[in-house]
Parts: sequence; C-alpha cells; structure tokens
Amino acid sequence: MVGGTLHAEATEADMYASIDVLFDKLVAQLRKHREKVADKHQRQAREERQYG
Repeated sequence: MVGGTLHAEATEADMYASIDVLFDKLVAQLRKHREKVADKHQRQAREERQYG
C-alpha cells in the first residue's frame, strides 16, 4: 500500500458512534493489508530457501 489510500464511510445517529465504526473499518483494512504483505514475504523467503 505504498502510496495507497484507505477509504471508509460510516453513518450513525451519533457522531462519536460513527467515528468508532469508521475507525474499526480502517483498522480492519490495515490488518488485511499487513497480513497480505507478511504472507507475500513469507512465501518469497520459502521459495528462495527451496529453489535457491
């Protein structure tokens, strides 16, 4: 996500509840991205060990 943009929307009756929902959505996006990057690096390291 180098240079990428996160986007999330939330509509709740209370502004603070909306911010909480929005924050949770952004955290989920970041976790998904981090896991994807970590998996890619692990896969590359495993292939290098296996194939040299």
